[in-house]
Amino acid sequence: MTVKLFGALALIAAFAIPANAGTKIDDPIAFVKGVYAHWNTSQPEPKGVFTARLDALAALDEKEAHGEVGRGDDFSFWCNCQDGDVKNVTVKGWTVANAPGRKVVEAKFLLEDKKEHLLFYFEKTKDGWKIDDVQSLATGPWTLSVIYKYGWPDGR
Repeated sequence: MTVKLFGALALIAAFAIPANAGTKIDDPIAFVKGVYAHWNTSQPEPKGVFTARLDALAALDEKEAHGEVGRGDDFSFWCNCQDGDVKNVTVKGWTVANAPGRKVVEAKFLLEDKKEHLLFYFEKTKDGWKIDDVQSLATGPWTLSVIYKYGWPDGR
């Protein structure tokens, strides 16, 4: 009886792990700094970093693409590019006023001598901090959630 109970509990626990648990983020600023510190070493982009909301929008994009490249799949939001080396990275962040469960992390860097300026919007979840959106303030500004749902602002 005890073995069956523990086996059942183990099975329930295995299926109770959320699909987007992925990378554990304890400190959004340190996490973003770490991503860029290893960017030019061909280390894979971290997985499981989105909130359930942004995960759902990415899944919608993939579903509507019908096996083709989706609206948000033709570039890396980390560099606002398909590939390239980043230089002169600066990262800072802040807690949203009156909302200790949300933080904004700003990353500025050079990509092929072009200035990039990204804002990462983090939300505290039961699985740690997760990215709820990303916004580029550089030339050709965009917001990741809008791209996933509606496409690029210039219609590309």
